[in-house]
Amino acid sequence: MLIVSTFEYCTELELALSLLEHNGIDKSRIMVVPMGMNQETKSALTPRTATDAERAFETGIASGTACSVIGVSIGFSLSLGPLLWGIIFAAGGFLVAFGITMWVRKKNRAQSGNKNTKKKSKKADQVTVLIQCEAERTEKVSQILWAHEALSVGTAAYDSE
Repeated sequence: MLIVSTFEYCTELELALSLLEHNGIDKSRIMVVPMGMNQETKSALTPRTATDAERAFETGIASGTACSVIGVSIGFSLSLGPLLWGIIFAAGGFLVAFGITMWVRKKNRAQSGNKNTKKKSKKADQVTVLIQCEAERTEKVSQILWAHEALSVGTAAYDSE
């Protein structure tokens, strides 16, 4: 028998495939075909969106760098020396910029009422799984696929000769 199934690409698909192999279906009898991806939405060059903490960290690092230069310059005329004043100013600049950025972002998010800043893709990529097995195993294989969030499962008589 030939069993054809479709999935959205997720970890449930991986679990289903490993369970099928564990139940005696050989890898050579399983074919996984990723369906055509929308090239407009999926690209290696598509940037991912940064979280609030990542953006605040980047702002803090930039501010800390600028403040450390100022601290080193001032440190030449102060008692602890340029190295320590550079470190003190870098830490202070980082903490101030990080704190202000996090505070502003949380305030803006609370005002907009949007708690989840990540956007979900409109449609996940789909994968078709073709499994060749004996007629006796068809029911068990179908149950495994349905249990792991298959979108559809179909069977067809197949002569393996």
